[in-house]
Amino acid sequence: MRLKQGIFGGQQDRSLKGSAVLLAPPSAADATVGGRVMDSYGRAIPSAKLSLTNALTGEVKTVYTNTFGYYKFEGVPVGDFFVMSVSHRRYSFANPSVSFSLEDSIASLNFQATR
Repeated sequence: MRLKQGIFGGQQDRSLKGSAVLLAPPSAADATVGGRVMDSYGRAIPSAKLSLTNALTGEVKTVYTNTFGYYKFEGVPVGDFFVMSVSHRRYSFANPSVSFSLEDSIASLNFQATR
């Protein structure tokens, strides 16, 4: 686009040059992964250990559930593949690990103990 006469007089050139246009991939914001760990009756399991392993980088993050059994991982990169596992000294889990590709935040990735 060219503008012949500017507001304050003189000519203004508002054309885009090919070198001025950069095509960058969209940036993805980090996400959160959270949920709850419960016993077979649906009661909270405090102090359960959850480990989140990034299968691409090998990085491992660890958190523990709070008094109400809730946990949250923050700053998790979107688009990567993860393996999450849960453990506790007094409880066992039929499905102690889950794997997933993270596309967006997850608020209810829950685990239930079998005993």
